Amino acid sequence: MIPDGVGTPRCSQEPTDRHTRGAPGIMPMTIARPTPHDAGTPDWVTAPILSTWRRFIAALACAAALFVTGCPPSGRIDLVAEVVPRQIAVDRVNANAARVTAPLNARGRVAGYVTDSEGRKRSFNLAAHLFYLRPCYLSLDLKDDLAGSQFLIGSNETHYWLNSKPQGDTYWCRRHDSLIAGRDRDLPINPMELIEALGLQPVSLDVENPYDAPVQRIVDEYQQLIFVGLDPAGQTTIRKEYWLSRRPPFLLSHIVFRDAWGRIEFASLLSDYRPLEEGGPMLPTRIEAIWPQSGASMEFRITRWRAVPTVQPDGPQFTPPHRRGITFEQAFIDDAS
Repeated sequence: MIPDGVGTPRCSQEPTDRHTRGAPGIMPMTIARPTPHDAGTPDWVTAPILSTWRRFIAALACAAALFVTGCPPSGRIDLVAEVVPRQIAVDRVNANAARVTAPLNARGRVAGYVTDSEGRKRSFNLAAHLFYLRPCYLSLDLKDDLAGSQFLIGSNETHYWLNSKPQGDTYWCRRHDSLIAGRDRDLPINPMELIEALGLQPVSLDVENPYDAPVQRIVDEYQQLIFVGLDPAGQTTIRKEYWLSRRPPFLLSHIVFRDAWGRIEFASLLSDYRPLEEGGPMLPTRIEAIWPQSGASMEFRITRWRAVPTVQPDGPQFTPPHRRGITFEQAFIDDAS
């Protein structure tokens, strides 16, 4: 969703590649190159969280408890709703996203790991401070309680950036319009994928374009929207998936991006939605994200969301760090106007 009077930002343009339409502290590490498999991919990515059989067993257990005790089992039970037309399901998601009218700030902790060049996992557990302004403004600062900032991840209308202190205090800053290979494999964490991981972007349905008119699949409690593209040989392949939950509040549960060979490049799981304020938009307070091919994963537990109307697109939160006078041991900057 782009505010009235604002042109389409460069960061919202999909890159032209093989997969677009029609065609406490951290140990030093380096990021492994992509591997030709989805090693370490958790079950929530490769299969629905609850299979039909497990749900059947759960239903039997509930029925047994009711029969024996005369009372339903304790705890909240959200029943799976009937399937609704695809447009209605998407409208629910987009209506919630449209209610995010002010910049957002979130605080919490991020735990995860990256994989070094020798295949060893390097774990971290860091305090997180996030700012987000739709459609493409992001600032995520991950700090160690003693050592300070360890990762700076961000994006604005024209640039995206990453600073990794554990990786030799290396800094990358690049332009969105210079990315022509689909995704930046030099960066272990892609800022634009993190924006998708928040689940606050609208889902586009362009019925006139077959690559923006997804195939629908119903699997257990999910109404899945599957978007296709073309591989290098011109064959149809899956490029991304949105899994819409059929449980309240009926919002995004999974987001999956795939490469031209159908391998998972990035996936996120969103859960524990809570209102920003009474009557306000519903926001996830638990976000799990993985990059299977580079061996990276993070889980963001958010303790507080709040609106911050004073934050502006040209504010320091969304300004590349080198333009704020921050220096680095190694810097790779594409700063052409």
